[in-house]
Amino acid sequence: MSNRLDKLNSQFTRELSLYWQREFPDIFVSVTKLEIQNDLTKARVWLSFLNKQPGNLSSLKQSLPELRKNLKKHLNLKIIPNFELIEDTGMEYAEKISQTIKTW
Repeated sequence: MSNRLDKLNSQFTRELSLYWQREFPDIFVSVTKLEIQNDLTKARVWLSFLNKQPGNLSSLKQSLPELRKNLKKHLNLKIIPNFELIEDTGMEYAEKISQTIKTW
């Protein structure tokens, strides 16, 4: 990955986290991974939720148009990527494996 994409990944990770903290104080979400395509048209965002509730991911998905509008105003970029939100289940899987090993 290029140095520019690395910087954009970091910046978008920070901006998404701050936006969701401000707009959704009751949803505790962490951006665990972000990958931007080379042409900046799409970005895949993996999210981990501390307080897992059924509507968390859908609420964040509904906020994407407003988020993109805010990023367009805030950042000096011609293109703001379309974000694809993916729930990161890695921690849940690790916990399940840990429990299986403990009971073995």
